[in-house]
Amino acid sequence: MNSVSRLAPVGLSRWPGRTALGALSLFVGTAALTVLIAVQQAFKGGVTGTLLGNYVAVQVRAVDYLAAAMTIGLGAFAVADVTYLNIYEPTAEIGTLRSVGWGDRDVRWLFGLEGILTAVVGASAGALIAIIATAILLPVSPTVSTIAALVSAAAGILAAAIALLVPLTRVSRLAPATALSSE
Repeated sequence: MNSVSRLAPVGLSRWPGRTALGALSLFVGTAALTVLIAVQQAFKGGVTGTLLGNYVAVQVRAVDYLAAAMTIGLGAFAVADVTYLNIYEPTAEIGTLRSVGWGDRDVRWLFGLEGILTAVVGASAGALIAIIATAILLPVSPTVSTIAALVSAAAGILAAAIALLVPLTRVSRLAPATALSSE
């Protein structure tokens, strides 16, 4: 494991609330999409049952998938926003790293890895909670829930990775002297 990979978790721990917010945003979308996919696959779009003696009918519609996809998209943008703040605030530290020989690629890798780790934590937690919830609340096969969770988590992480491209372009704009003089 190189020094960049070891520094990424340290960077996330510097702002735990910010990291948690980015992960939580992706958590919600991933959990929602996992449940929708599990319900759709297990029941072909419809679930019927009783809840406290009342008849409950749930239909999974295209608009539900759109809402879950938009939530994942907003979660991905939240992860990108957190990464942008993590790049913007320690500008002098980035200047120091660049002045001692770290290239743009190394610094981008550091912040990109921080963003991906945030996305993985949020998406994985959302998928896991959704698996547990569907196992408790619905007669859904564990295989169906697991596949739905993997698809949802992958979608969340991929969306975050794409959204991270924007803040990572900021790193190359920071000249070491300019970054060091910002403090």
